[in-house]
Amino acid sequence: MNPSQSDTVWGAVFTVPDDEIAALDAIEAEEKRHRDVIQAIDRTGGRHQVATHRANDVGTKPLHPAPDYVALMLAGSQHWELPAGWIVGLEDHLEPTG
Repeated sequence: MNPSQSDTVWGAVFTVPDDEIAALDAIEAEEKRHRDVIQAIDRTGGRHQVATHRANDVGTKPLHPAPDYVALMLAGSQHWELPAGWIVGLEDHLEPTG
């Protein structure tokens, strides 16, 4: 599945001090991700320019996050009371396959 501009991703936005951005970029680069600035829309419709890190182009190879990373996303989603459908989708990624 390829991401598109119409895809919805739920999450939280945090302020990261400027002096910590370079360290974060370095860690993400080690895992083959680069920073992009995108527009996020909050629950009230407010628009925010935010930085996110995305995997570099890997062609047609499907990307799947590690189970421990999905578990972190799930815990954060539950903590911030994100929509139930999003949480169930994350739980589905933790279900054993086959």
